[in-house]
Amino acid sequence: MLTGRRGVDLAVGAGAAALWPGAQGMDPAQLAPGAAISLDDGVVLTRLAAGADWALALAYGQFCTVLPAILKPDAQAAVLASGDAGNLHLVLLKAPGPDTGAWPTADFLAATAPQTILWPQDTIYPPDVAALLTGRGALRLPADAVVEVITDGARLWLLVRSAMERR
Repeated sequence: MLTGRRGVDLAVGAGAAALWPGAQGMDPAQLAPGAAISLDDGVVLTRLAAGADWALALAYGQFCTVLPAILKPDAQAAVLASGDAGNLHLVLLKAPGPDTGAWPTADFLAATAPQTILWPQDTIYPPDVAALLTGRGALRLPADAVVEVITDGARLWLLVRSAMERR
C-alpha cells in the first residue's frame, strides 16, 4: 500500500499531474491488479483486473465507486472474470456518457448492485441496457452536468449543477 503525506503527492491518471504541480504522476495501467493506494485516512484506490484497460475501485467506509466511468463491456467482463466484482458493492455508478462506446452490462450491474446510478442524457445504449437502467431507477442527468459527490463513508450527497454555472 502506498501512502502519501497531506496535500497532493500522487496524481493518478493521464495528465493528472499537470493539475497539481509538484505531485508525482502515476499511470494506473502500471499498477498491478490488487495494488492499493491510500489517499487519506480510510480513502483507498485499488487497481482492478480489467484486461487491457485499467479500472480502480475508490472506497471510503461503506462508499465504493469505480473509476473511470468509461468501462467498456470487455473491461467489465475482465473485472467479473477476475473475481474482483465479488467484493465490489457499488454505492455509486456513473454510467458512460454519449459517444464513448461503453455502457454498463447486465452482468456487471447484477454483480456490483449499484445503489445509485447516474445516467447521462443523450446516451444511446442497447435497448436491454436502457430497460435495466430504467428498472433500477437510474437518475438521468444532462450529459454536461457537473456532479459533486460528497460522502462521509456512510451517506451520499450529490450536488448537480450545469457546466455553465460557476462554482
